[in-house]
Amino acid sequence: MRTRRKTQNTLAAQSPAGKRKLEVQTTYEGGFLLGVAELDRDAVDEVARVLKRPRYEPSDKISEIICGKNVVELSKGWNKMDKIFNKIPSEASSPARSSLQFLTVKESQANSHDLQVHQKIAERLPSDRDITNYSVVCPKTLVAIDPRFWRRFFMEKYDYPNNYDANKDPNGTKLYNLFRYRQSVLSSFTLFDLRNYRINDDIIGVQRNNQGEFLKVLHGMIIEMDSKMSYESGEYRLRGRNLDIIRSLVTNDGSGPYVDIIDSILSVDASNIRIAFEDRRINETLVFVLQLVLTAMSLHPNMCNSKVCHFDLSQLMTYATAAHQPVFKGKYKEQINALWLLYTANFFKFHLKSAGEGIMAHAYSNMDDHQYPSMWEGKIKAGTQPLQRFWKGAHTFLSMRDLISLRNENGDHENENIYSDSLDSHDQIFQVCIIMLLYGKGAKIREDMEILFSQEQASKLWSSKCEEALQSDPFINPRPRSPKKTKKSGKGAPSSSRTTRQTDKRNARPDDAKHLIKPEFLSFYGVAHDSRTAYFYGRIHALPPQQNIHGFQRIVLKKFYLDDYGEFSEDVYYYEGCVFPGGKVIAGRWWNANHDPRLIDTMSGPFLWWGVDESARAEPNDSEAILAFAALHHH
Repeated sequence: MRTRRKTQNTLAAQSPAGKRKLEVQTTYEGGFLLGVAELDRDAVDEVARVLKRPRYEPSDKISEIICGKNVVELSKGWNKMDKIFNKIPSEASSPARSSLQFLTVKESQANSHDLQVHQKIAERLPSDRDITNYSVVCPKTLVAIDPRFWRRFFMEKYDYPNNYDANKDPNGTKLYNLFRYRQSVLSSFTLFDLRNYRINDDIIGVQRNNQGEFLKVLHGMIIEMDSKMSYESGEYRLRGRNLDIIRSLVTNDGSGPYVDIIDSILSVDASNIRIAFEDRRINETLVFVLQLVLTAMSLHPNMCNSKVCHFDLSQLMTYATAAHQPVFKGKYKEQINALWLLYTANFFKFHLKSAGEGIMAHAYSNMDDHQYPSMWEGKIKAGTQPLQRFWKGAHTFLSMRDLISLRNENGDHENENIYSDSLDSHDQIFQVCIIMLLYGKGAKIREDMEILFSQEQASKLWSSKCEEALQSDPFINPRPRSPKKTKKSGKGAPSSSRTTRQTDKRNARPDDAKHLIKPEFLSFYGVAHDSRTAYFYGRIHALPPQQNIHGFQRIVLKKFYLDDYGEFSEDVYYYEGCVFPGGKVIAGRWWNANHDPRLIDTMSGPFLWWGVDESARAEPNDSEAILAFAALHHH
């Protein structure tokens, strides 16, 4: 019978400074090497001397390994890892020049069974930090916990990275470095709203750096996010590695690191706000674009429930005219107005989630779980994409008197008027059914869509008058229309000829979109149920990547109603909106079809739609009947 051996080796050494004492204890029990140490940076050489020839005896099997949170404390962070790796001597004939080279040299001398045992131990450790610490216990653990181990660990924690070829990275070095970088950034304390803290310039500088690094990591994780529907506890839930990490980061529930990327919406550095208004610096608004992409999380009732800030400013901006705040910028409407869209999302978040204040909060809180906004399934796709069939949403409006007063105020804080938003809906949150009418190359059939391939019908629905008003194809006539002459405009909607020329000059820069390729255009028609039943038809097309994120699309539509006698009402409205990546949220502006949206006396306002898995109506809509109404209105 084999006897269990237990030996200990303890070293007490003074650091060169003579002030702190290094204590290293290595325990060999049942063939497994465990260690506990308090590292003094000046005594790394002493640690290396103790661990140079550890007594290690492999075991035949492993039954249960229970390790504490601090199995071995041979490092205090990622930044010291390379120093420690290089301090531990290699038994190879040539000294190692880096940690990765050291691992490669040692691998040939390691027994494969030994490596598997060490890897099994590492897999049972509670955190990647403990795994890192365990890897420097002895030379053989360094070999076992190599970049290929970290590549496997990366795949278990994150979604598969885009454009990654394992054949070109046989040692896993690329993912090893990416894993180290992400873990370092996500574990750092990062704060976007610095207004309520008394901090000095040095800390502000640190936070600026942390913010930039976090945005880079979040950007990569969003692009690579590949979530799937999972059946859990009797219902389907959207789950994904990257999605779960992002959810945890933005939810301040005490379960892990928290970053206020969503709760700080419109409370970031004021310089970012100023930059967002400058067309030449549009590429510096990454924080706004990422906040837009996470809108579904921001709107969900179980997440991001901090107090909604800056509602008054959001209201002012969302009701601004198209001249003051267009939904899209650029000669070909190729740039989203990220800040205005963020104001719009924040405006609706207040009305949906602020109990006792928001005009839709009560109805929103009583909805079924599957009717709330959700993130997308799969990966973000480039190009023009059809929308799912069922949607919910709302649009708000002000009385004409309040609307003109608000637009004339234009941020004047001396005016303390309160403007009450209204809903054109008895049910407060109305249902939208969209049926895509696809044509052209690349159209793909989706099970949750009702698709009608008809070039003839599509061309008949979209008239030249609609095209003139909405510019569904901005490549045909890229220059914006001049506003009609009207009575005096307010501060929020400049309409003088001089201002118009300045706006045209700014929006028609010849070099803005020289790299653009004309996208595919899809046509659709549908029905909306609110206080009245409305029908609409429109077009959608893809936008260029915004901050290197695909999936943004531009949507325009014409909406009309039937009166009490079954005749078409004179109430006709145009909509222009932005589809966010993943195709689950749409935000934009509506306006009276008989007026110019850039003028101060035009009735207009914001709207927000979000996709749902199924209709809340007992009976589905008849697609043929919807098409018949749309065609009849056209004639």
